[in-house]
Amino acid sequence: MKKVILTLAIMLLAFGVSNSGVYTFNPSPADMYDLDHGYYYGWGIDHDFSGETISGVRLTITDINNWWPEPNVLFMHLVDDMSAGLTVYEDNNPDISDAYDGQGVLIDAWTDYDGGPRGDFVTISYDFASLGILDEFISYAADGNFGFGVDPDCHFFNDKFSLTVVTDAPEPTTMLLFAMGLVGGGILRKKFSA
Repeated sequence: MKKVILTLAIMLLAFGVSNSGVYTFNPSPADMYDLDHGYYYGWGIDHDFSGETISGVRLTITDINNWWPEPNVLFMHLVDDMSAGLTVYEDNNPDISDAYDGQGVLIDAWTDYDGGPRGDFVTISYDFASLGILDEFISYAADGNFGFGVDPDCHFFNDKFSLTVVTDAPEPTTMLLFAMGLVGGGILRKKFSA
């Protein structure tokens, strides 16, 4: 009986440790230089998720506020291929435009209607499954590189951008049943071969 309990414990530990993860990514600097309106930004991430099943992705921007007291837009795209790290490009277009238009998947064209020094700093968060873009993220990340294109229509002060990726772990009940089946099969085999 002790062998059975020890075998179950080892199997549960092995399955639980090897098949789950929570990964957090931030650009450097985390606030993307407070998103000056004279530039647009590319944030590329290199990470290999092979052997893991991505079950959840969330992009969060903490304490963001448009510095000018009028509605302004922040365009955000998920893109398939982006040089790792943060790249800043000069934006010479004086009109409201999206430098990443037609590239990847538009996450949001977020508009801050309450900007200016008295405006509210808010945290915005995007759950990719709820947006229906989790499969696109999984496809883009399959080769170990993906990224985000961000184009501010105005200057957007913020504390940080953060991406959280969750990979699945087998349910504890499923793991327990699987382990018990293997141990039970071993006991029956031993009994009938004796």
